[in-house]
Amino acid sequence: MMQDGSTLPVNRSRVIGLILFGALVVAIMTLKSLNEGWFEPRLPLPSDGKPVRVFFTLEHGCQCQMTVVANAESQLLAWKTPDELGLPLLRVNFDRR
Repeated sequence: MMQDGSTLPVNRSRVIGLILFGALVVAIMTLKSLNEGWFEPRLPLPSDGKPVRVFFTLEHGCQCQMTVVANAESQLLAWKTPDELGLPLLRVNFDRR
């Protein structure tokens, strides 16, 4: 309210535009989630109740993320093989899971 008691007029086109924009965002996110299977059940990771080494990785990301992944991959190559440790290596790709 203004000092003289009157209210400011509401810009209806702005309100309608915001509502339409919100509806568009919701529609796009719904289509994206259906296409990429966000809500589909997935098989559990195979561990059979035994200890495993887990390596988290990415296929796509910003330059700093991919640098970390590349460095981790090079360190992983220097580790003992799963047969030597008796622990299988389970790779979890964030882009797919």
